[in-house]
Amino acid sequence: MPTKSHLTVAIVLALQALVLWALLGWSIYSVITGDSASFISAVCLTFIVFLATVWVSNIAYGVIRLRPSAHTPAMVIQLLIASIGAASFGGEFGNLLIGWLAILPSTIAFFLLLSKATREAFGKN
Repeated sequence: MPTKSHLTVAIVLALQALVLWALLGWSIYSVITGDSASFISAVCLTFIVFLATVWVSNIAYGVIRLRPSAHTPAMVIQLLIASIGAASFGGEFGNLLIGWLAILPSTIAFFLLLSKATREAFGKN
């Protein structure tokens, strides 16, 4: 039975998947227009973004359908997104907005995935 926490996690994951689809479109556009220093590197990175996009989309679909096999990968993807957000704070191209936009939803989703109501909805004790 879906709960409020399950629905919130599903919405967060669906939005993360949509952001990745937009990033993939931008990456493909950049490869086509030659907006990169190395064509081979751009194609390889675009392929990695494609794989991540398909992975997150499948996880989001599994969470929406309350598939028990989607619970743990959903937690893993939230940790990965939070680590990308933390890395976005520093460095030469650091951006606080990107960091917070990555960390806040992934933290909320991660803790909701740990909640008792969500675990019960997925059939995990």
